[in-house]
Amino acid sequence: MFRKFKKNSNSKLSIQDLENAKKSKLNINKNKQKTVSPITRTFFKGVQATIYVSLIIIFVLGIYQIIKSKQPKIIKNIVEYNIAESESETAKAFALAFVKEYLTYSNTEQEDYLRRIRPFLINALSNTARIDYSKGSSRVLNAIVWDVQKLNNNHSNIIIRANIQTINQVDIIIEKGIEGEEITKPKIEEKVVYISVPIGYYEDGYLVEDYPVFMPEPQRPTEANFETYTGPKTALDDVEQQIEEVLSNFFITYSSGNEGQIAYYMEDNKKIKGYEGKYLFNSIETLDTYENGNGTYTTVTVIGMKDEELGTLYRQRYLIELIRKTEGNSDRFYIKDIKMRGNKFVEEDE
Repeated sequence: MFRKFKKNSNSKLSIQDLENAKKSKLNINKNKQKTVSPITRTFFKGVQATIYVSLIIIFVLGIYQIIKSKQPKIIKNIVEYNIAESESETAKAFALAFVKEYLTYSNTEQEDYLRRIRPFLINALSNTARIDYSKGSSRVLNAIVWDVQKLNNNHSNIIIRANIQTINQVDIIIEKGIEGEEITKPKIEEKVVYISVPIGYYEDGYLVEDYPVFMPEPQRPTEANFETYTGPKTALDDVEQQIEEVLSNFFITYSSGNEGQIAYYMEDNKKIKGYEGKYLFNSIETLDTYENGNGTYTTVTVIGMKDEELGTLYRQRYLIELIRKTEGNSDRFYIKDIKMRGNKFVEEDE
């Protein structure tokens, strides 16, 4: 009833054949991955590197453009600052020259006085700004610019401090001579005055554009707290004695020696200029030495320097940093730095 088919051994797929087929497919896929993956990775790495380089270039160009755009402004600010500084110095010199003429006069030279001050004044003041005087004369011994009150770019009040001498020919002084005779002398006084000069800048230069005003003496500024420097650890007595001897020899050389001789005491033979005989070392009056560690020391010293010609003794305070170095079988101190003041600054609580 049933037709029998003849089995064909070639068409039969065993379990082993299926597993072999799967392995072959996996091997093919792996071979494809090995062939494709390195190229793909290289491609993406190249793209990534290109993006990074592009971003860096864009960033650098952006910074360059910012700097380039601000450069003219920076240059302009520098030029304007230098011009302003130059103009400020010119304004000070102008006000100083005016005060020297304004406060120098004599009751016998009125026309000469007007001739001297008119070039400084605006036309409206050329006749009315003169000083009415009748008793004697005045002259400026010295004068300096004390302060500048800038009102705007073209107008300022410049404060001048002047030391003047006045000679009163009317209110005379009567003195007794050697033989009891009466001697008459003019009254001579010296005084310091502060005067505000209102100046303006015009097309061709500066002019005094209002009456100068005498001012009261400026108020003395509030003193900051003054404390002499103190270090973390006081040096031993024998160390301080050695340093005192070194500093005494140094200041003797500093007073009258040349740069090469002074360099002997300096670290790394640094050459500095001394007093060249103008002032002579007298003595070390006080010495406080502190150990900083690593062979370094800081000392605060007050020394006496004498003007040999007049015999005047001046006191000076220094803050000196030294270093101790071993040379052969002995130690030697060298000066690292010298500061021309011996105090430390204390910050005030706000």
